Amino acid sequence: KTGDCSNQDCNAKNTNCIKVGKELLCLKCRKKAKEVKLIRPATDKKKLIKNLDAAYSQYVRKKSSNSKGECVCFTCGKKNNWKKMDCGHFVPRGNMALRWDLRNLRPQCVNCNRLNYGEIDIYAIKLDAETNGVVSDLEAVSKVICRYSEQDLLEKLFIIKNELKTIN
Repeated sequence: KTGDCSNQDCNAKNTNCIKVGKELLCLKCRKKAKEVKLIRPATDKKKLIKNLDAAYSQYVRKKSSNSKGECVCFTCGKKNNWKKMDCGHFVPRGNMALRWDLRNLRPQCVNCNRLNYGEIDIYAIKLDAETNGVVSDLEAVSKVICRYSEQDLLEKLFIIKNELKTIN
C-alpha cells in the first residue's frame, strides 16, 4: 500500500507502507518495529525461556552448518538440513545453569536426540575429545542452582539474537 506512515517520529509521506494492526508503517519503521520485537518479544519468563531456547537452538544448528545448510549430527554423523536437526544438550536443558551454555549444546539428528535420549555416552566421549575435561566441568556446573531474572533472560536473548545476525 502507498500512504503516510503512522509512526509519530517518522515524516514519510506517500510511501510504500505495510498495515500492522490498525497502523500503516513505512518499510523503514516496520523493520525497526520488527527488530524491537526480536529484542523484547515477551515479558513473562516462560515466553522468554521459550524464545531463548529457539534462538540458541537455531544458533547452534546454523553455526554448525555448511554453505548448503547441511549440518552433521554430533553423535552419529548423519547429515541433514539444519532446520531438520535438533539442538542436543549433554546436561539436560532442565538444568538452568547449562541450558544455554554453548559448551553443552551440539546439533543432533532427531533420532539421536529424541528417540535415543541424546546418546549421552557417545556425546560425552565426543565432547571430551573436542575439549579435554569439558564433561567434568559441565557435570560440576550442573550441581549449581541457577535462577535467572527477567532482565537476565532479556539480556541473553539480545546477545544471542545479535550473534544470530552474524551467521545469517
